[in-house]
Amino acid sequence: MTQISKEFRNNTDFGKENKEVPSWIDASILIGFLSILGYTVAYAYQTGYLLYYGVTDIFLNNITIVQVVISASILVAMLFIFFASFDSFKNLFREFKHPILVAFQKSIMPYLFMFIFLLPFTFDYIVYMSIFLAILTIITYLSPLWVKKGVKGYLNKLRSKIKSDNHEFSYSNVKNNLKRSIKYKIISIIFVFVIAMPLGRLIGYKNAELQREYYYFNHGDADYLVIDNIGSDFIVAPLDIDTHQILKEYQVIEMRSNMNDPIIFKRIRLKDGVKF
Repeated sequence: MTQISKEFRNNTDFGKENKEVPSWIDASILIGFLSILGYTVAYAYQTGYLLYYGVTDIFLNNITIVQVVISASILVAMLFIFFASFDSFKNLFREFKHPILVAFQKSIMPYLFMFIFLLPFTFDYIVYMSIFLAILTIITYLSPLWVKKGVKGYLNKLRSKIKSDNHEFSYSNVKNNLKRSIKYKIISIIFVFVIAMPLGRLIGYKNAELQREYYYFNHGDADYLVIDNIGSDFIVAPLDIDTHQILKEYQVIEMRSNMNDPIIFKRIRLKDGVKF
């Protein structure tokens, strides 16, 4: 009788420990997280875009739901492409068993791949990122010398260090850790938000820098370039058609026109971009 009660209690405790959170709760949390993240990225993108023209976020008082959805979708797509590409790239090194290559695969390759993946948006920071990779490489290959002092031979030290680390960056590992650990979820959320803000701002700045197609209109004796729209308003600046130069004198105008006094927008391509 005692044995049966003990087994029943163990089974009951086991059930409590492995009780799963209903999937609809996870889905609700995910939707809420993506909404907040989408708003954050959209805001960061707009501030970066306007920053290129010298416009502060004082004009940025409206983020539409469309911008939020697009921002969240782009970020999720980028993360998916990153993990899918990284897992495929990592498979090229699976057959190599030499400890130097294994250490490269586990410790250096994730950051190197992220560096390459973000290079179009972070080219101005290539020196700092290269220094980071160089320091990471030095730590990876020299740390076994003092961490594994009791092991003879450098390659044996490196093998022992790799085994003791026992971690590998991959989509499946990230997914499993997110399911099992609340601590990992919290850290991941903080990491995503910390990365999303500067990355969104940087992408917005770069897109403005590379933009060549614009619209402009004439009012009185002056031409005005449309920089961006905020809600139902346009941010415009005086434009010199001949030099493609704008003055940093910004105005916010309503997108309204009528047949008696129409605002006619014309498309223009600035080959070298906007000049200030």
